[in-house]
Amino acid sequence: MKNRIKKLGGIIAILLVTIACSNSSTSAVASEKRESFAENIMVKLFKEYGVYSFEQPKEYFEKNEYQTLEELLDNEVPNWRKRLDSEWYKSEKEGTFKVIKEAEEMTKSKFFVQRGDYNEPKYIFFTPKENTGYDLGEMYISSNFSLSRDIDKKSIKDFVKKSSLYLLKVDMRDSVDIKSLGLDKETTDKLLEAQNSNQ
Repeated sequence: MKNRIKKLGGIIAILLVTIACSNSSTSAVASEKRESFAENIMVKLFKEYGVYSFEQPKEYFEKNEYQTLEELLDNEVPNWRKRLDSEWYKSEKEGTFKVIKEAEEMTKSKFFVQRGDYNEPKYIFFTPKENTGYDLGEMYISSNFSLSRDIDKKSIKDFVKKSSLYLLKVDMRDSVDIKSLGLDKETTDKLLEAQNSNQ
């Protein structure tokens, strides 16, 4: 009887550990534990990414990032909550809070704001958790504050696969150590080929 109780206790303990581990991989990263967006693999690899400039030093990212998406909006678009409560924007309220919740649940980094014309916030970037399968999350803010309803999710593997060697070389940081990034072999090989090409 004692052996059965011990075995049953052991099985219950294993189940509890398994459940706790599976919950921790899908739960949100606490805002105070989020890393800087400067640690994002795209930032480490590229000085330019499409129309986005990642050339700035690490300190620039740290000055323009926020622990939470709502904190970013409170600072960058001060009247956003009031607007969503007005008649003009009421229909956007549910969608806005839905996309905020989705971003908060999938991020492991702080939220970085990239500015456009007249220093207005234009894009919000963040680093998704590993289990999402993406390397970069991007959201657009229009000048009249309309937060995009969808998060544009980017995979470095897909991006490199679709890009030419010329563009990869032009956009890549000069001193980046590609092998240290821990990417899959196919992606690493193409990036090294681009880096070493004479184009």
